[in-house]
Amino acid sequence: MKLNSNLVKQLIKEAIADRIKMIDEAGDIAALEAKVNKVEEDIKDAMAVKTALTSMEGLKYYVSPEIISDMMDDMEVSIKELQTKKKDLEDQKKAMAKNTKGPKKSEKKEDKEELEESKLTTKQKNKKEDVAKSMKKSFKGPKSDMYAIATSVAKKSK
Repeated sequence: MKLNSNLVKQLIKEAIADRIKMIDEAGDIAALEAKVNKVEEDIKDAMAVKTALTSMEGLKYYVSPEIISDMMDDMEVSIKELQTKKKDLEDQKKAMAKNTKGPKKSEKKEDKEELEESKLTTKQKNKKEDVAKSMKKSFKGPKSDMYAIATSVAKKSK
């Protein structure tokens, strides 16, 4: 059984590109989670500094009350900026998670209808099995990808 190697190569490239896209999206979400965690740490640190400034009674003998007041105001502004940044990052993360959860229900219905319409004929099923057998030794990806490629080749060969 001889396969159209260009078709198989193209299908493998598409499967790999989809897999890489999924990995990239997962990495982007993980990076956003790390940024959110870092911002949370910074907020806690800023609050700790602010609390320390208010609890140091002896500090007012060495530092002008205006300077302490300015520092408190600056810390409050920094905390608000960090909280805003955290909210923005969480919104980005939610948006990315929505985009990577897969097709919407309506899209799933369309896919299911498309699959039902394009059931394989006996000839195509045999072609699919032949393609899968020929790929087994050399294909290094998941079996589901291999069978998806074999199905695609069988549908195109009619």
